[in-house]
Amino acid sequence: MRTLELHAAVKQVQRSAGRSSVASAAYRSGERIKDERTGIIHDYKAKGGVELARIYTPDTAPQWAQDRAKLWNACEAKENRKNSCTARELEIAFPYEFNIMQRREAGGAIARELMRRYGCAVDIAYHNPSPEGDHRNFHAHILFTTRSFDPMTKDGWSKKKYREFSNDKIDVAGEKTTCGIYEVKALRKFVAREMNRIAEREKMQIITEYKSYETRGIEKIPTKKQGKEVTAMERKGEQTRRAELNRRIKARNEHHFKIIMDIQVQAHQQRLNNIDSKQTSKGGRGLFASILSLFTGGKKSQSAEREGLLSSIERKQDIIKAPKLEQERQINKTSNSNVGARDTINHRFKDSQPHSTIEDHKGLSRYNVKTILEQQDERMERYKKMVDKQRSFNDKSQHKTYDRGREIGD
Repeated sequence: MRTLELHAAVKQVQRSAGRSSVASAAYRSGERIKDERTGIIHDYKAKGGVELARIYTPDTAPQWAQDRAKLWNACEAKENRKNSCTARELEIAFPYEFNIMQRREAGGAIARELMRRYGCAVDIAYHNPSPEGDHRNFHAHILFTTRSFDPMTKDGWSKKKYREFSNDKIDVAGEKTTCGIYEVKALRKFVAREMNRIAEREKMQIITEYKSYETRGIEKIPTKKQGKEVTAMERKGEQTRRAELNRRIKARNEHHFKIIMDIQVQAHQQRLNNIDSKQTSKGGRGLFASILSLFTGGKKSQSAEREGLLSSIERKQDIIKAPKLEQERQINKTSNSNVGARDTINHRFKDSQPHSTIEDHKGLSRYNVKTILEQQDERMERYKKMVDKQRSFNDKSQHKTYDRGREIGD
């Protein structure tokens, strides 16, 4: 079963960043819309790649909210601060195994959930893969308003914005977090559940995993989102820090995975040598100990252990030659074991930087690169200590067993 790492990113359309909800809606829907606040006409009719665009509104919304131009111009007019957040966006990627109807079913369920949760208007646009990019990249952009609707007000908008994405501090199962972080995690869980529901119904051999590597106990550093700007620069042959960081992370993950496998091979080999040396040292075993081993199955158990060690050594040596395949197998195995399990949200959440497609973002600083690589080194040290501890324990156990056998035999 293939594991798909969920892509479901929540972003803000922030006026202070030079963004406009009108421009965002025009681009994502591939339409021509005039921004009445600035007078700029955003025309993306020739862009192409838009499979379908649709607006969902709750029962409390006025009729004009079904018109894309009126809806987003009303959002811009309602917010009067220079740093206002005029819309939010949930960007999701579908499994490439989904057909057009399955994508629309998943997207519609997610849009209706947003509308139900916040009482907002939702504008979803399904996009086909870019001709220059990955042909499997079917995705959707879901814009939703920052306010709900109130038919009792003059303009139809609620007087206050909903607070689910705020930075208000909350406590979840004894762990301190914020409303925004908690809500994003809840949305990602819902998106993954909808993808898995459709895949299970259609008997597809895929599972969408929303949990992080750390939560699943996978000692692997995830790569950072590159974004369309960085990807376009790389295709032209231009080197970027974000892409270089991802290459270094992939190389470091593969290198350390090989080291871990090599340490395990050495531990198995040492255990194998100890078994062989015990079998060849006949003088140290008494008659009683030899007879006892026949009744307790000592020789059979050692023979089975020896075969198991040889098989494990052979498999791990093959893994060292092709570590990427084994890493994917372990990720799939971990994800599949979580199917049907009770999902928890009270775990450590580490996300130092929000995803961005801007090359000069703070997350691309040298300090951040250094921190990521240092984290991997710390994980590697923990692995070495764990293996050394197990190796020491095995050696002590073997010495005690051998000495006990000599005492009984004598």
